[in-house]
Amino acid sequence: MDAVSELCSKNCAMKQRYAKLTLDTSFKRAFKNKGTLKLFLEMLIPSLRVKKLRFTSTEHLSPFKDGKNSRIDIEATDSEGRHYDIEMQLANQPDFMKRMFYYSSFLVQEQITVGRSYNFRPVYIIIISAFTPDWDDEMLLHEYTIMNTKTGRTMLEDMRYLVLDLTQALDSPDENSSELDKLAYTILNMHNFHSKPDFLKGQIYDNLFKSAEMSMFEPDRLKQYLKDNMLEFDRQEQLRYAVEKATEEGMEKGMEEGMKKGRKEGMKEGMEKGMKKGMKEGMEKGMEKGAAQEKNAIARAMMEEGIPTGTIARITGLSEEQLAAL
Repeated sequence: MDAVSELCSKNCAMKQRYAKLTLDTSFKRAFKNKGTLKLFLEMLIPSLRVKKLRFTSTEHLSPFKDGKNSRIDIEATDSEGRHYDIEMQLANQPDFMKRMFYYSSFLVQEQITVGRSYNFRPVYIIIISAFTPDWDDEMLLHEYTIMNTKTGRTMLEDMRYLVLDLTQALDSPDENSSELDKLAYTILNMHNFHSKPDFLKGQIYDNLFKSAEMSMFEPDRLKQYLKDNMLEFDRQEQLRYAVEKATEEGMEKGMEEGMKKGRKEGMKEGMEKGMKKGMKEGMEKGMEKGAAQEKNAIARAMMEEGIPTGTIARITGLSEEQLAAL
């Protein structure tokens, strides 16, 4: 029996009532519901009025021999022909937004066939992210389009990119919080709830809590969810280890470089101090020696003039023994 099957057989997952909506299996179970997705889209984009949704293929093949294919989490179109790609993204990746732009190209090119104009229907790329985009300021909802950077005028209304940043969810929203704040809080914290909070009122919350009820998961879906959970735990542990290792190595390298720099600066400082001290002491000794020589010369001159030894000693400060040695 593998680890996942063992977890399922022991019903370990039942210790929590609701599944994590940020994991692939539970995310798709929640949002591959037409009613939920309709309410979600209208909450995210208030100008939208979605009448009817149809889920479409999430597999997209490149038209080029060596081109890169794409797999989308959830894809749908509405009765007005608008196309939606909804993605759950747990971690930032290199060229993340370029990948989203690439995904949008499939939703555009599949609308255009030979002999038809380029009048494609609107495309919406919607990312629910568990990280703050490093290319923008911190905010709950990021909205991008193709526009004139000088005038701010939108060039193409039919290409929209939205990122719902779950890290900006309120810690303790209430009934007076915006619906978008409540929604982000719900998606991020679903697995921590034991029941639906009273302030979460509306069909979308009823749907989300119902879809996340783990006792209602089919056996295969529960097994896949537990596998997702284990993979995410492993990813988090690998990330934690990588950060700790990088921090440890950075500290060691910093200390080593600091010691090298300290030794170098210490030697330099020591030499400078030594030279200053030597020069000072040398000058002092030189002056002392010069003064002594001058006293001796004066004493000898006085002795040659026949001045009494006592007088010479008193004037020069030399002892009679020192005078006798001259």
